[in-house]
Amino acid sequence: MRYILLSFFIISSSAFSKRPENEIPEYGGQHQSSLSRDPENSKDATDKAWKFLQKGDLDTTIKRFNQAWLLDGKNHEAYWGFGIICGKRAIKGENPEENFKKSIEYLNKSIGMALHPSVNLLTDLGVSTLNYGGYLDEHGKKEASKNKLKDADQVFSKAAKIDSSYPSLYEHWSYTLFHLCDYSGAKNKKDAATALGVKFPPEYTRELLEKGK
Repeated sequence: MRYILLSFFIISSSAFSKRPENEIPEYGGQHQSSLSRDPENSKDATDKAWKFLQKGDLDTTIKRFNQAWLLDGKNHEAYWGFGIICGKRAIKGENPEENFKKSIEYLNKSIGMALHPSVNLLTDLGVSTLNYGGYLDEHGKKEASKNKLKDADQVFSKAAKIDSSYPSLYEHWSYTLFHLCDYSGAKNKKDAATALGVKFPPEYTRELLEKGK
């Protein structure tokens, strides 16, 4: 079965288009974050970035995260945002191999910088790791894919210890375990996600039932 989570929208690994530096994380290395930190205005920039992300305006989102980073290189939310944007670009087919790697790198950096990493942040790392595993599988790299899926499983396990009531965590954990052929575990996480309001694609439910027999 294909990776239901992704429904792979990736068009081609050559679908990369050159972007202006303000649409590349950390301005593509063309600027340094300020030595005199401005946490207040940096936070204001990340607050605006999250709002644009909710609207689906990824290009404006990355510009605001870049502003946040420029004002305060220790603002972990800026790196979190970079990780999300890279992951979304990868799924859309924009230089997927590199963007998946950068997504995971930035999300790990954000976790390392955060005073108290949230379940949302760890779940985003788990999702990017799962998606990268799916990408590798689609491109015939079975062993590398399996390793990434195992990594995702570990991340979701850590996230659950922070907050066991986050729906997206169990949703994506279920997909991860399914692709690791742990159908019992996948059903367990699916049931937990469903109880928290997640609606799964009917084809996933059918295939999980079939595999679990």
